[in-house]
Amino acid sequence: MIFILSGLCITPTVLANGGTWGDDQASAPSFHSPISLKQAERLLGQKDVYFFDVNPEDIWQQGHIPGAVNINKPDWQSLLPKNKTATLIFYCMNKLCVASDEAAKATEAMGYTHVFTMPEGIFGWMSSGRNLEKEPVADFNFNPS
Repeated sequence: MIFILSGLCITPTVLANGGTWGDDQASAPSFHSPISLKQAERLLGQKDVYFFDVNPEDIWQQGHIPGAVNINKPDWQSLLPKNKTATLIFYCMNKLCVASDEAAKATEAMGYTHVFTMPEGIFGWMSSGRNLEKEPVADFNFNPS
């Protein structure tokens, strides 16, 4: 069961450009730090602080940190801010998921200097009762004409 859950964190779209987040940065030093839910919540909404969700679309739609950007896309690098000193916080499902760590390593290799991961992920955020943002569900007409 644990292996199944951890496998859900890395989907084909996360494996952008034919490899994992960090294949081409395998030897790059890691400067990112883990950040607690409490610390992350305090940074929420502050200037030059960005939350990045690396979860698959189905997890994203269940709820994500307000204002977060889902980067589980092939062109995820284009979603990053231009300011390389901005604070970037990456998260996935939980502590078993390594996708956020790989994304953090990749952004550090691109020159970003304030990079954090939130190991508890969205499941920790949800279970602690913190605010969530959800994608609106499209209306469905059950009475076709």
